[in-house]
Amino acid sequence: MSANYEGFPYLVERIRGTLEVAGPPEGTKRVTLDLVGEANGKPVTLKGRILRNEQRDVELMLTGSGIVLDQQLIAALPGKFPQLITALHPTARGDFTAKIRHNEKVRREHGPEEFDNEFDIHVRDGSLNYEEFPYPLRKLMGNLYIRTVPDTPSMVSPGPGLPVAPAQNEIGSCIFRDFTAVGPGNGQLKISGSKGPEPGGNLLQLKVSGEGIRFDGELQRAVNKLKMDKSWHTYDPSGVMNCEIEVKVHNRNAVQGQPPQFLPGRD
Repeated sequence: MSANYEGFPYLVERIRGTLEVAGPPEGTKRVTLDLVGEANGKPVTLKGRILRNEQRDVELMLTGSGIVLDQQLIAALPGKFPQLITALHPTARGDFTAKIRHNEKVRREHGPEEFDNEFDIHVRDGSLNYEEFPYPLRKLMGNLYIRTVPDTPSMVSPGPGLPVAPAQNEIGSCIFRDFTAVGPGNGQLKISGSKGPEPGGNLLQLKVSGEGIRFDGELQRAVNKLKMDKSWHTYDPSGVMNCEIEVKVHNRNAVQGQPPQFLPGRD
């Protein structure tokens, strides 16, 4: 038996365990799952319940160990997260827990069709090479946390007396915790940060601590991607550096018929 749940379309095969359905033929049915299976040959578990009534309440937890971060797993992530993760060109192996929720609270706070899903991924033995800053990293380890809805209710009233409507947020939230990696020339990096909604769009924040980072061709190619090649050639840096870097990238939602708004002191 295999399954591919619509709330997290990640194919699980060789499924075994128990699936119980209770309730009257014409009334609310309660489906309880306690299953184990395999994804790409690695063990996964699926536990939880689905209450099949007019609204359908869902409470599921999927866990996996030693799972390869492949295109199938990336594509199963919600919204624009696959696009964000794919741009990192990652390779990794790790453990994950996915919590899939849809209930009255979620419908009230985020909309009738929304799911409040959490993905807690512990990465080990990974690598990445971000398209917008192509500085290759290896021996990547850390914790990636994704939540598909904002921490605060997104069903809000745009003004007094106006009906409640969903806020125009691109994504929920994404947190990078306690990442470490090795760069070219064996430079050591520590990385943490987040991406989440802010008024008018979303904000990506990163903090990077580096030791033994070489001013070499790899770093130059990455800096050139930021259109800073003239500055590099002007100063012609060389040697090794330790650094503390903070990055903030504001992505604003486009408003039809209006030019992008520049916010002094923020952009």
